[in-house]
Amino acid sequence: MRNEHGAAESRVLTRLRRGAALGVNARVALMLLGALMVRLVAMSGQGHEGDISALARWAESVAARGLGGYYEAGGDSNYLAVLYLLWPLGLMFDRPELFAAVRAISIPFDLLTGAMLFVAGRSLAGPQGGLLAAALYLFNPAVVLAGAVWGQLDAVGTAAVVGSLIAVASGRYVTAGMLSVLAVLVKPQFAIAGAVILGMLLLRRKGGGRASGVALAIVGGVAAYLAVTVPLGLEPAELLAIVGDSAAQMSFASLHGFNAWGLIFGFETSDGPWVYLGLALLAAGVLGSLSLLHLRGDLAGVFGVAFLIALAVYFLPTRVHERYLFPAIALLAPLVALRPTLLRPFVALSGVFSLSLLYVLIRGRRSGAIDVPLRIERLLDWPGVPLIAVALMAAAAWCVVQLWRFFREEGRAAPLS
Repeated sequence: MRNEHGAAESRVLTRLRRGAALGVNARVALMLLGALMVRLVAMSGQGHEGDISALARWAESVAARGLGGYYEAGGDSNYLAVLYLLWPLGLMFDRPELFAAVRAISIPFDLLTGAMLFVAGRSLAGPQGGLLAAALYLFNPAVVLAGAVWGQLDAVGTAAVVGSLIAVASGRYVTAGMLSVLAVLVKPQFAIAGAVILGMLLLRRKGGGRASGVALAIVGGVAAYLAVTVPLGLEPAELLAIVGDSAAQMSFASLHGFNAWGLIFGFETSDGPWVYLGLALLAAGVLGSLSLLHLRGDLAGVFGVAFLIALAVYFLPTRVHERYLFPAIALLAPLVALRPTLLRPFVALSGVFSLSLLYVLIRGRRSGAIDVPLRIERLLDWPGVPLIAVALMAAAAWCVVQLWRFFREEGRAAPLS
């Protein structure tokens, strides 16, 4: 009788667990559906005319010439992996339907990132933590503005970054290497994941699988690189030339990046020799962030270090665009679920970042996305720009302080093995 009673209890507990799991899964599905609806509504506006037109032009060009003929005919896109998304759209749609299709690219990648953040948050703080992490990203105003409203594709690279970090934290080094290289080939500023993966593997203690992990990550990275570049007919030197030409054309202290460079020099002012100081500061910021992997090399540590590098990419070098901060929102979300003291700085960072994006949508050259009265435009320029820049830097500093406390207080719990 006792065995039968125990078996009955076990069956009841199993059913309760399954019911709870189904409840959580249903909430995730509803959350994703709600996020989809928000984005479809957000697409009702005009979007960033200049960026959408450029993406549509690339789509038409690669559709007309094929992947192998795009660069041969003088194509100039430095978003190599994105061409594989634009190519079928250019084949299927003409303008103006093509504009809408290009704007919609970010939506599935936003939803994918939300699902991955649920997995990461659940691993760190249980099912409720997973739901919180996903919601903080999916319904973040900055994320919606940069994607569905604007029409840009930062969500594509962010999805690759998040996936690669989850992979490396769970020991799937080939997958991590592949996704980190794909992220770079979406946009060069998404090298965040590659830096974290390399730092994590190189900082391992001897005997911790360092050599094999590095080798597997390299194999995955090389495979992804070849899969993208070979059909495009690009040699490594040609790729570097494309990236270099793109950087040279944007040699400004700030390209609507609300950092110290933008505050001091304004937007679209030549950076001159300051570019070297910016690069030195970026290198110092990246290395300093990677050093924290000694304290914590688990999933939380990997996301925390990646977040700090994302801040470094936005705040330290010159030539920064307004959306370079985008991946930081996704990278901090799971840590908010784990450490609630990060919630207020996260909200502050998201809110001020949203204001900076709104500024560019209103005042940016070739934007035309949002019309406001001339008086409001003047207020946005002054005192709007300096106030937003100072507030954004303060919010980022608040996040850094709270994250440093997290590493200092809890870091010894999960050092690199």
